[in-house]
Amino acid sequence: MGRTQILVFFISFFTVLGSGDAYAVSENRSEARIIKVGLVDNYLPCSTLSESGAKSGFALDIWREVQEDLTDITYKKIGIDSFDKAVEYAAEGKVDLIVSCHTITKERLEKVDFSVPYTSNSVGIISAIKDRSYLSRLISVLGKQHVLRSLILLLGITGIVAVMTTLLERSKNNIKKGEQVQKILKNWTLLFIGQALESLAEKRFVYVPLILIAGCAQILLVSILVAELTTSSLDETTRLEALDDINKRELREIIFEGLAVVDNTENERRLGNKMKADGLTNKALISKLFLPETLPKMIDGLKLGKYRHIMASSAVLSYVLANDLNPLKYEISILSEYTTPEAFIFGKNLSKEDRKTINQGIAEMEYDGRIKKILRRYK
Repeated sequence: MGRTQILVFFISFFTVLGSGDAYAVSENRSEARIIKVGLVDNYLPCSTLSESGAKSGFALDIWREVQEDLTDITYKKIGIDSFDKAVEYAAEGKVDLIVSCHTITKERLEKVDFSVPYTSNSVGIISAIKDRSYLSRLISVLGKQHVLRSLILLLGITGIVAVMTTLLERSKNNIKKGEQVQKILKNWTLLFIGQALESLAEKRFVYVPLILIAGCAQILLVSILVAELTTSSLDETTRLEALDDINKRELREIIFEGLAVVDNTENERRLGNKMKADGLTNKALISKLFLPETLPKMIDGLKLGKYRHIMASSAVLSYVLANDLNPLKYEISILSEYTTPEAFIFGKNLSKEDRKTINQGIAEMEYDGRIKKILRRYK
């Protein structure tokens, strides 16, 4: 091999080696950046760190879809004890983004920057029912027009099925007229409560279509009753009234009966301002105000009877009433008619480009309805 060939060989070898190193450097640079995403833990329907349940919170679900557009970013979740502490974490640059349900307020805007809003909520109160018994609550539900119509439909269908099956049985077994009436009433009752469906279907195949119709009517009624008893929508007991519009006497009565609000939240601050403005600062009254550290602790205290009322955002109250509380024992008693926007919080060190991409992602999700679909999962 000549000198020229040897020289070409070594130049080619080192060129390939160098390009390999350059490729490795390029690959390292293209590796996904990791940003720190803070969230208030154990505060469904907003956010939670737990991976054991099916739901992680609508704020985190929205962020996950937005993050898909940030192709060069992965994230690490950081649990934070309270909403106020989360604001401080963002302001100090301890996290790059906060994805819990933070209300945009003047005080917070002095410390941090928010993304564009992805939803809005109002403030309300859940109260333990004291004036109405379980029976009267059930009667009020049964008195609703669509429930009453379903009940009449079920009575009519099961009555017709009971008469037809009894008449068919009479022609087969020669049942006497006196026994026939008793048989109709018995079958009617059993069909209405769903206890005769299987036994009648096993007797004769011709009964199966009749039993199917009766079963469908029963499922319809049960579905409507369950929806009415667990619905998160407001009923006639809920009064639309802003917190600031509640008069001093009524607020004193609510607090004296026992009122809880999660500590270090915007709701706690608003309630404190309202109490100061109304002069409700005596120790006896303040002793009736409870400030649990977390939402689950506040719910447990309500169930145990430590207090009769809890205050939170409308989304939280609706979720809690539908998933954690017996709607026969508790109801949304007061709900503000005014809403305030909620958004992500940008950490001090998050780049302008990332902020822009996040805002664009939220805006696009709002435009195509994906945010509404996510929020519906937490109703």
